[in-house]
Amino acid sequence: MKQFAPLLVNLYDRDILIVGGGKAALLKAKGLSRFTSRITVISPVICDELQNYQFTFFKREYQLGDADGFFMVYACTDDTELNNKIGEECESRNILYSVCDNPEKSTFVSPAICKNGEITIAIGTNGNSCKHAINIRNQIQKLIDDDILIIDNN
Repeated sequence: MKQFAPLLVNLYDRDILIVGGGKAALLKAKGLSRFTSRITVISPVICDELQNYQFTFFKREYQLGDADGFFMVYACTDDTELNNKIGEECESRNILYSVCDNPEKSTFVSPAICKNGEITIAIGTNGNSCKHAINIRNQIQKLIDDDILIIDNN
């Protein structure tokens, strides 16, 4: 079993690739958009809400070599075989990658994030339960919103 270390990475000037245009891709895009707009999406079908972001879009199938030049890649299609192939390609090119339906085949997983000013709280479950991490994040966010947990940004 992989062990994922918590790590905060500067994505401001990094190029990110999301392969897929559905719900999983949208969730990744929502989270990433707080840290960078340098996101490219490749998918033959891209949901309307995802298209509202100021990203670069290619409405087509993923092609070998598309990951070249990207800092990190999210494989978020509903095709497990394609996701795994993208992961293998990234592995061979030393590109960070997340196979969204299989943390064991990923070099990183994205935590649930609670952001308040300059403070970022990341909740991870080592890739085992996204829903559990989101639930904990939501509880922390409620504590902040209800002024029970005071975050001093100084």
